[in-house]
Amino acid sequence: KGDLSISYDFANETLHGESNIYISVIDGLVRGRGPEGRAGWAVFHFAPSEWYIHIGTPTDRLGLKMGIGSFNIETGGYFMIGDRIPGSPPPPPEVAEILGVDMAKLDYMRDENALGEGKGFAFGVDFSIDTGDMNFLILYARFQAGVGFDIMVKDYGKARCVNTGKQVGINGWYANGQAYAYLQGELGINIKLFFVRKKIPIIKGGAAILMQAKGPNPFWLRGYAGGYYELLGGLVKGSYRFKVS
Repeated sequence: KGDLSISYDFANETLHGESNIYISVIDGLVRGRGPEGRAGWAVFHFAPSEWYIHIGTPTDRLGLKMGIGSFNIETGGYFMIGDRIPGSPPPPPEVAEILGVDMAKLDYMRDENALGEGKGFAFGVDFSIDTGDMNFLILYARFQAGVGFDIMVKDYGKARCVNTGKQVGINGWYANGQAYAYLQGELGINIKLFFVRKKIPIIKGGAAILMQAKGPNPFWLRGYAGGYYELLGGLVKGSYRFKVS
């Protein structure tokens, strides 16, 4: 189902519209990823002082979710242009967890986001898969994976670089972007001893990669690659992380 509302304020010469789309197929086998199965929403606004078109946002994305039992696939994104562009999002928490880095450190646009909304362009896409717990006889397994990216070009006005004292970007227009991918999984034995069910992992591991950049003037780039592994319930384990900036 869907809805659409459009209004025009003649006195203030303002056109405004909003729309929502809800999807549920085969009792929720395929459904919108948002509340109550909302698969998409959009708002457009044209006035003498400002204009914008938002088709989702970084924190309220469009998208679909397909689920069979514990198995889930989720995908979606957002597109925004004009005024009222919000801040850039950090990477997913799974990336921070696998890399072993605090999420606050990976929020690479935290300072710029503190300047508030502005005009510009933003676009992002994400895809994730989670098998949930799979069981076969005494074996169990679970795997998760995801990829995505975010791109934004925004007018930060008179904001200046703390190092050079010069206005950032080109006349205040500054770009940023990030791309990420992660994979993690676990395979083990599911046993029951004296009415107590216990999972004993045989192999467990994960890996993630993250690239973030801002520019121009100043140009900044940072990349992470890392992961962890455990064998035989932790008898052999370790982790690694590489960083370039």
